[in-house]
Amino acid sequence: MTAAPFPTDPLPPDELRRLSAAVDRFVNALTHTPNTELSQFLPPRDDPYFRQHLVALARAHIDFYCWTGTERLVESVLRLYPELAAHPADVVDLICQEYQSRRRHRVPDAGEYEGRFPDVYETFKARLTGMLHTPPPTPAAFGAWGAGLLLHVGLDLGGYRLRRRIGAGSYGEVWQADAPGGVAVAVKVILRPVDHAEAQRERQALELIKQIQHSFLLSTQAYFLLNNHLVIVVELADRSLADCLAAERAAGNPSGIPAERLMPWMREACEAIDYLHARKIIHRDIKPANILTLGDHIKVADFGLARAYHDGPTLRGTSGGGGLGTPAYMAPELWRKEPATPASDLYALAVTYAELRLGRPPFAADNQIQMMLCHYEGNPNLTGLGPVEEAVVRRALDKDPKKRQTSCLAFWRELQAAEPQSPTPAPPRLVDRDHSPDEIKSLRARWAEHLGVSPGEALTLAGQRIELVLLPPGTFWMGSPAGEPGRRSDEGQRLVVVPEPFYVGRYPITQDQFAAVLGRKSPSWFNRARLGPRAKAGSGRFPVEYITWDAAVEFCDALSKLAGVRYRLPTEVEWEYACRGGACGRASKPFHLEAGPADQLTPADALFLDPGGAPGTTREVGAYRPNRFGLFDFHGNVGEWCADAPASAPGDYRVVRGGSFETPAARCRAAARDSLGRTHQRRDLGFRIVRSAARS
Repeated sequence: MTAAPFPTDPLPPDELRRLSAAVDRFVNALTHTPNTELSQFLPPRDDPYFRQHLVALARAHIDFYCWTGTERLVESVLRLYPELAAHPADVVDLICQEYQSRRRHRVPDAGEYEGRFPDVYETFKARLTGMLHTPPPTPAAFGAWGAGLLLHVGLDLGGYRLRRRIGAGSYGEVWQADAPGGVAVAVKVILRPVDHAEAQRERQALELIKQIQHSFLLSTQAYFLLNNHLVIVVELADRSLADCLAAERAAGNPSGIPAERLMPWMREACEAIDYLHARKIIHRDIKPANILTLGDHIKVADFGLARAYHDGPTLRGTSGGGGLGTPAYMAPELWRKEPATPASDLYALAVTYAELRLGRPPFAADNQIQMMLCHYEGNPNLTGLGPVEEAVVRRALDKDPKKRQTSCLAFWRELQAAEPQSPTPAPPRLVDRDHSPDEIKSLRARWAEHLGVSPGEALTLAGQRIELVLLPPGTFWMGSPAGEPGRRSDEGQRLVVVPEPFYVGRYPITQDQFAAVLGRKSPSWFNRARLGPRAKAGSGRFPVEYITWDAAVEFCDALSKLAGVRYRLPTEVEWEYACRGGACGRASKPFHLEAGPADQLTPADALFLDPGGAPGTTREVGAYRPNRFGLFDFHGNVGEWCADAPASAPGDYRVVRGGSFETPAARCRAAARDSLGRTHQRRDLGFRIVRSAARS
């Protein structure tokens, strides 16, 4: 298959296994009786996951018919199930499946989809570029669907327990897994049977690289056969340079990754690729998705197309010209079926560099034939590079391999000597991995300097001081990894971008702050009378609670008028980003404290419902240690209103985060979410505020 036949998020693991089994049974039936109708494998229409089952089975149906040479178009599915047309994202998924499946036999004219699906064509066209950046799909071995591995969360593959699917493609799937001892690794499962040509290519490449070790090459830790499928265990990296580019775009930097940030990564990638060439190995699939980051360093990955030199100084491709790389990055000589050389890797690296620097591919094409012609005879669009930098890249992209630089490091050295594109200073780096406290402090200071603002803000109104902290923009994995204790089905992980810096309240809003801004008494349940001796000199430092969502918004509006700056409730993304305190990774832990991410919450860390004896009331804000952003009380004490309506209960419901003194630790996790009606009042429900870092 060219894509996973079923979604993995936000379906809970049991439901995912049920859907996977249904697809498996359906394809098994198709291989024996091609006119089998998918309706036999659907759950009842009132099943809450009916739509997910329908889309997954429809994709499998389309792919099967394309594989057999009989095209079954999307329209036939929509005629049988017209309710799908009400969900444009589902329609686009089906169109993409049809397009990718048809690519096996011929390259479809992407323009035909504009006439067939005008309402969603632009969305499909945006996804088309990504499809052209993946290798042409090879014919599927449909017999493997029924007999092959059924991958799901919790499955044990030879001692490696699957936690979360990272990616999928025509080759198979990549999962984050726990190795024996609990070490996080990445497991790649080739879904083709081991005697399939694609699996054989992977196995041949493994024989080449298993003895190769280099600091900037993703290391292979193990590989073995399981149920006639090849399983490969490698290091778990943080993200790819394709992910980094996407984060830059989402952060409002359409021009790509700044040179000063990209160049150190490029040097390490060049060193790794030249290391392979020195050992007579060529990569053949260099692209942003195959250059990964681990901490501040690079790991060149995915050696499934790697080959050794044969017959002298050239490198032979696979028979029939297959498996030569990804179309958008393939050198002209590979399209001509000529022997590949290290210069072919250099060409792909130059395309990669241009795309990462400019924020767009240097060659634009709507289909594979156009892409081939671009590499044959087209001129790359390098507008945006400095003149010397452009000349260096053009040399590396020369149609004649002999005219390119002699090595990847030679290419990098010429780039290093090139003049910068612009004297305009680039913005500081994003928060894009798990940073140390010193790194977080430095990032906050650098962003404050870049913006010309203070890293902290303090408002004093009617004797009440409200403190806020500047947070840099960044990316992080929102939600919880599979297997996290207390995890619920609505916590599926996804990579999220926080595109702009913003200020967030250091503490939840207190009772006295609420009264001072709105000019009326706090409605809090825990007033002086109920707090008794615990109130000490007054209840003012206790968080305001028993607050409706509308009252929290009223406070923000009143504060905005007094201060001349717009304050508001945080979005759910902003709340979780702030809560995690600079922890961004996929394998993030549930609690985030001054000492860093933690698996457990203790009574010394936060106020929650502890079997050992909770105090039964809220507590003064700031009574426990902050997280690494210097923010207090994100875990427990009071739950906090967010601006968002939950997807599962729109209308008058709003998201609540953080847990409280009346909830167990599991509900105080960073990813835990609840929702309540906007007029709901509870004695453990408060809020904190945020504002944009740009005054307006």
